[in-house]
Amino acid sequence: PLKPYDRRLRIYILYEREIKHIIIRRLYCKGCNSMHNELPDVLVPHKHYASEVIEEVLDNKALSLGLAEEDYPCDVTKERWNSWFKSNMAQIEGILRSVLFSISENIKIFERTDSLLLRIRKEKERWLSYCVKGVYSSGHSLLFNST
Repeated sequence: PLKPYDRRLRIYILYEREIKHIIIRRLYCKGCNSMHNELPDVLVPHKHYASEVIEEVLDNKALSLGLAEEDYPCDVTKERWNSWFKSNMAQIEGILRSVLFSISENIKIFERTDSLLLRIRKEKERWLSYCVKGVYSSGHSLLFNST
């Protein structure tokens, strides 16, 4: 039972190090007595860059976009994002499968042995936002790199 509490300013970074500001709602949960931020699709929890930038790094699309090195996150940040994603892949896969299982009556979907996460990644535009929203909306969370 989340109840609107207030709003706060949040920044995120786009290409060419452009900083954008967005106001997000903070919600209070009476069940756990804690605050939760309502994040839009452009944001990934615990990350300052826009989700589309992170997604393109994970998909190695930076070079195909013709972006100059100075317009893009540094190599250390890219490595950290790749490490974060690799360490969370199994958890994302499991959560997405459990969410799909809870809303689908078609058991044949689960007979496939290929990765649901990789299928979404190939077929869905803005796949990272889609997956992160599924994880957090279901009440789960992901590990995050603190450095």
